[in-house]
Amino acid sequence: MKEVSRYANILDIDEPIIHKNMAVAHLIGVDSGLDYYTLDGALRAGLKINESGNVPTLHFTNGSGKEVLIIQGEYVRGGMQNRMIENNIFMTKGFDNKVAVKCVQAGRWGYQPGRTSEYTPSEKRASPAVYRAAMHGQGAVWSEVDKLSMNLCASSETRDLDEVTEKRKDNIDEYVNRFSVRENAVGLVVAVNKNGKLFLGTDIFDQSKTLKENYKKIIESYALEAINSGSNVELSRESARSFLANLENCDYQIRNPVSLGIDARLTKGNELEGSVLSYDGRPLYINLASKISISPGGIINPRYQTGFRRTWI
Repeated sequence: MKEVSRYANILDIDEPIIHKNMAVAHLIGVDSGLDYYTLDGALRAGLKINESGNVPTLHFTNGSGKEVLIIQGEYVRGGMQNRMIENNIFMTKGFDNKVAVKCVQAGRWGYQPGRTSEYTPSEKRASPAVYRAAMHGQGAVWSEVDKLSMNLCASSETRDLDEVTEKRKDNIDEYVNRFSVRENAVGLVVAVNKNGKLFLGTDIFDQSKTLKENYKKIIESYALEAINSGSNVELSRESARSFLANLENCDYQIRNPVSLGIDARLTKGNELEGSVLSYDGRPLYINLASKISISPGGIINPRYQTGFRRTWI
């Protein structure tokens, strides 16, 4: 997938902005011109998400009239329990099928008063550690949500990722308000000092409109890794360019796409991992980051075991 590194190489890198232990460098590029919805816009325009009957999938019906780009780690609220999208998806118009998801609310399996099986947008994305845990199974996702809750000192009766992040909204907003999307930016390189270790990540889209629509949730996602974990960080244009150069040396594992395009997992030894979704010979979304140590999964907190039906994958 040479188009991935070629695309990254032509992007200009803006001067990084630094706040406490998090730095953001904007990547400036040229738009692809494709016309599609992002997840939150599609949900307002006719995309429907409903229960499929078990934990690992939800049923998507795309009546929005456009293709829809969904990025790994976005999550939705409602139904029997809040769920996180497992893979990057470029969803065709008229799509009507099940999509793989992971539960991010271990202590609820039932409709809330006045709610139906239909889901609403959360307008949020899980932290990198939580959405990366998806490839290790449902238990690993629950473990990472629990670990995040402990790190943020924010509890939830139903072990709900959404409630945990809401309880630290003021701290998250402190980071969000220090960074604003640059004109013509199509992506970001982000550095976080996480307990003395440098965590690097990049999120790159095919056009500036898509970055703008996802900007807040991406910054919030990285901020979840930054809160309570460090005091300062360094990032330069040169170090950002050096990080992007890793895309040329990654191993690409092609996977079956959920809908349109080519979906691949990226790895570089024990250092980096990520994903790319391409369509018509051009990357729609690229994600690459430092590897994260994922907590072992499969053990549910005993206080939540009784009375909840689980389907494992």
